[in-house]
Amino acid sequence: ADIAGDTYDYSLDHDTLHLSVTDAMGHDVDASLTATLVVNASRGARRAGAELGEQARHMHQALLDHGRHAYATGQLLRIALDGSGAQLVNAGHPRPLRLREGAVEELGLAVDMPF
Repeated sequence: ADIAGDTYDYSLDHDTLHLSVTDAMGHDVDASLTATLVVNASRGARRAGAELGEQARHMHQALLDHGRHAYATGQLLRIALDGSGAQLVNAGHPRPLRLREGAVEELGLAVDMPF
């Protein structure tokens, strides 16, 4: 069976949905290990109460600490379930798409931090 470094993760609490999508470079065991590394870094930071930007920094630092020329892109999304809004961090991944009333649109993002 083929393996790869693509992941998704989510967490739901009483008022917030957290989502992540990551894509580690490669289609081998190293890619799977890299993907596991960044997902666990994201989860640890999220559980510690970190904001999305800080979660992304934890993921980046985990890759740097790994030291094996690992590379991954990803997106972190937090959606307020009361409909008040959402936040997204895009770390080198293609822009997100939104499907609404049968139409797909690419979402432009305001850049607030260099990655």
